Amino acid sequence: MENCVIQEITNIDELIELCEKASKSNHRNAKNYDVEQMKKRWNKYLIFTKLMIGKEVIAFSGVYDYGNNLVRVVDRMFIEQKYR
Repeated sequence: MENCVIQEITNIDELIELCEKASKSNHRNAKNYDVEQMKKRWNKYLIFTKLMIGKEVIAFSGVYDYGNNLVRVVDRMFIEQKYR
């Protein structure tokens, strides 16, 4: 088995590509990955990361800042079906 690597997503364009794929999945929360929604939320993320095996993204999620010292970890988490 290959090693997994966590990489930070630093620009919205990379996240958009991932969200487009996730929003078309059969996942019950697919609507949460709507590209327009994610564009509006992007600036409130403290960090957004992806988990990779080789060049394949197998999961992604972020840490969302609600203000007043409140954050949500693993916000908008998505895991590819074959890794669930």
